Amino acid sequence: MDAQLPQGLEQGLERGLAKGITRGRREQAATIVIRLATHKFGMVNKATETQIKSLSLRTLERLTIALLDFSDTTDLTTWLQTQGS
Repeated sequence: MDAQLPQGLEQGLERGLAKGITRGRREQAATIVIRLATHKFGMVNKATETQIKSLSLRTLERLTIALLDFSDTTDLTTWLQTQGS
């Protein structure tokens, strides 16, 4: 049996696991941001939720902190728009 096959399989599994963990962390961060925004401002519209869910983990982490200083959903919308530029 080719020794590279098990090594390649192991590397593939490790990469897949790492990607899954990163995706899970990003999804959890998005859920937390949406919950915080909903608690602070009331309902968050679907378009805003979609924008939040599309952010990278690093951007979601920054948004979690920024959200503490927002006064209303306009601040959130403005912040999200500036992240796209």
